[in-house]
Amino acid sequence: MDAFVSFMVSFIASLAVVVVVYLVLQRLSSYWLQKGEVGETKCWFLPRWNCFRVVVRNIPGNHTLLFIKWRAWLRAVIPAQPGCSVKTFVDTDLDSGERIYLPAGQDLPVACFRFNDNLGKVELVLTDKLGKPVNSYALDDIDSIMLEYHAAVRHWFVFKHDVNRIVFMPLSKEEVRGKTIDFVRDYYLAKQKTSYQNRSETQVKVFKLEEEITAQL
Repeated sequence: MDAFVSFMVSFIASLAVVVVVYLVLQRLSSYWLQKGEVGETKCWFLPRWNCFRVVVRNIPGNHTLLFIKWRAWLRAVIPAQPGCSVKTFVDTDLDSGERIYLPAGQDLPVACFRFNDNLGKVELVLTDKLGKPVNSYALDDIDSIMLEYHAAVRHWFVFKHDVNRIVFMPLSKEEVRGKTIDFVRDYYLAKQKTSYQNRSETQVKVFKLEEEITAQL
């Protein structure tokens, strides 16, 4: 009986050590994927196609991304006011889709567009990835381009993680270090014009709003 109790105590202790080690390695795996920017969102203006491409980046990656789902939209923000004490988001869908399998060495375009300055009014022209117009949107009162997406990734041949992110590209005027910046005209449209004139690819910044990398059991 004493031998059985001793065996069970030893077995439970060993099992507990294995579980703790597994959980620690799982947490390290999540941290490593986050630090390594696996499946991050990037954006370039490509003068060959006369459009910005927002992509889920996997060209420099070593991991296959699985079961990717995404949605892109324009967001207008109506401030809180008498009769409604919270901000109201008004969203206009741009694009959405899914991919089952994205190998390392490929990027996934999830939103393609350019800006047109028409007699002082700037509009966003949604395109396919070769720059062919699909639709156009007036940018009056539009605050940002939003993108949310999910991808699964296997890491260290053992752990499978869910990667969830929501990012945005500001389109409104904002105060930055005491100076008013019109993001559409002063940043994106200016980058677009310079890139197109110089025939050189230009990267623009995409801002991360939220990120969660969780482990699947």
